[in-house]
Amino acid sequence: MDRDEKGRLQPDPKRFQDGIPKLARYMHDRGLKLGIYGDMGTHTCGGYPGTPLDKIKIDAQTFADWEVDMLKFDGCYSNATEQEQGYPLMSNALNATGRPIGYSCSWPAYQGGLPPKVNYTQLGKICNLWRNYGDIEDSWDSVLNIIDWFFENQDTLIPAAWTWKVE
Repeated sequence: MDRDEKGRLQPDPKRFQDGIPKLARYMHDRGLKLGIYGDMGTHTCGGYPGTPLDKIKIDAQTFADWEVDMLKFDGCYSNATEQEQGYPLMSNALNATGRPIGYSCSWPAYQGGLPPKVNYTQLGKICNLWRNYGDIEDSWDSVLNIIDWFFENQDTLIPAAWTWKVE
């Protein structure tokens, strides 16, 4: 629940007694990848330390040092201005570590998921994948609501998806 004396994130000592690097090695030895959850804000949605703007570089390097393969970056406890700056900054910081880390952005979900608020050209350049809609819940109604939203907005989403390209 706290950062260490150098300002780095720390794994929960009860859940990860041997640390994240050992977990990563365990996963990698079995041919699997390790994903981790973070948040563009003061706290994660679950109340753990988040990644405010001044901690982006150190957190990206921590994830690389831990040999994480993917980061799902949420947006609880942040505002639109912080998100607009933070999601691209995290992309740059992850790339600067030299470790290939898949980057999943929740940014579009916090912007309503649709253009013009969501800039898919920019999104395609900074994120490897993203979510457009709120969290799924453990119910069939939740799944249907998400399907309905995508169906109802397909005329907007499909052309937007074709506005970006991988370079």
